[in-house]
Amino acid sequence: MKQRLITLAPFVAALAVSALAWRLTERFRPHCIGSVEYSNREDAGTEAYLRHDYAEALKQFEANLNDSKKCGDNLGAYYSYWNLEHVYVAQQRDDEAEEAARQEIAYAEKIHSPDDPFVLSSLSDLTLALLKENRLNEAEAVNDRALKIIKRGSVGEWKAAAELNASLSEIIRQRKAGGAGAR
Repeated sequence: MKQRLITLAPFVAALAVSALAWRLTERFRPHCIGSVEYSNREDAGTEAYLRHDYAEALKQFEANLNDSKKCGDNLGAYYSYWNLEHVYVAQQRDDEAEEAARQEIAYAEKIHSPDDPFVLSSLSDLTLALLKENRLNEAEAVNDRALKIIKRGSVGEWKAAAELNASLSEIIRQRKAGGAGAR
């Protein structure tokens, strides 16, 4: 038993040094999805959004985005863009909402693939942004991509997004038929 303790001593010492180094450098590292700091900012941003304190929501979500990018956390960046896009929509900052939706799609594609149902929600967001600007031809192209994903396979947990895309298709068709000035 004594020999085994001696064998483990260097490992335990290295572990203790690593834990100390981790604690000392933690405040200087980016906080990625899954970290307490990321979760706290996500909660604070969501609470601010619900209070219509959009400046505070942007501050929290942008901090998460910056940290996610620093540590190569695609999922954290995806959720950060999703959150930012919704704040921009609430503020009627249409150009920024559209750009955030495009970034949201890019990160969704990095996480999965361009044809994965995970991308549906992001495609819906971009379609809505384009519809708001009455850019019907662009909205239709984005929504058609979503409909192709839906036709390829099971949408599972993304059923609500699939239903939204079907509804958006009808809205686009009606607007175009009504001569709403498709661009």
